[in-house]
Amino acid sequence: MKTLIGYLVFSAILALPGDTVISAEKIFQEQGGTTAEITNPGSLLWEISGNGMEKPSYLFGTLHLICPEKFSFPETWKTSFEKTEQLILEIDFSDPGLMQQFQKGMMMEGGKSIQDFLSTGDLQFLEDFLADSLMMDINQVRMIMPMILSSFFYSHLLECQPMSYDLFLMEEAIINGYKINGLETVNDQLSVFKTISYDEQALLLMDMIKDYDQTRKLYNRMAELYIDQNLDGLYELILLESKGIPDFDETFLVQRNRNWIPEIERFIFAKPAFIAVGAGHLPGDEGLVRLLQEQGYDMRPVIPE
Repeated sequence: MKTLIGYLVFSAILALPGDTVISAEKIFQEQGGTTAEITNPGSLLWEISGNGMEKPSYLFGTLHLICPEKFSFPETWKTSFEKTEQLILEIDFSDPGLMQQFQKGMMMEGGKSIQDFLSTGDLQFLEDFLADSLMMDINQVRMIMPMILSSFFYSHLLECQPMSYDLFLMEEAIINGYKINGLETVNDQLSVFKTISYDEQALLLMDMIKDYDQTRKLYNRMAELYIDQNLDGLYELILLESKGIPDFDETFLVQRNRNWIPEIERFIFAKPAFIAVGAGHLPGDEGLVRLLQEQGYDMRPVIPE
């Protein structure tokens, strides 16, 4: 059974505002606008042009949670962002009803609780882990979907108070007076998680916390690939670590990519857009870069200077 490392790349739900996510803009300003070193064997930012567009738009791959010292947003990317007039995220974080939708949708259906899917030993392990690592009583979270519950552990896993590219970009959009929109709703994203049985989710959750050191190593490797802009390597790691999750690639990445293409086209023909989605959605034969090329758009990598 593999870990949930890919969840860090494709799930914007991780970036929902909360006490565990610090202000990316604040850190960026404290760093004086400096960024982590980028070695550029690939590109996280792509210019979209052609196909009758009057002005280019941009497609950016995010890592939804990242430690502050690993955060990078070079001036070249910031310049591209400032050429646009709207921000498109996986989910519209500016929606005032967002948290209410999330809190309702993250619960298991049918009155199920985590106790229904774990052995006595695993339940005790989880209860102790929650108490020792998060100072949390299992009764506070027992009815939350196990995959969502796993996201509660990431600040502990990352060994930092993480920041979010999504929230950084949202803060920048507000500063620039940009309209913010989403490619899907919270309910759309939560419905994807529900394609995995609660039994399977519980197994994945326990796999993650029982081999925490390995999960942390995988995260660090994923962050290295992201910083290096090695999208192919990142994609391979996601697929490798998601083996055992039925139809992971099709359900979590490919089908959502296909659904997003007409939405992206609608936005970019309205006015120049900066589109930011999990980096796992960009590479591959049915990644967004290839799908947009097949639609007739010119896709040019934007390499930081």
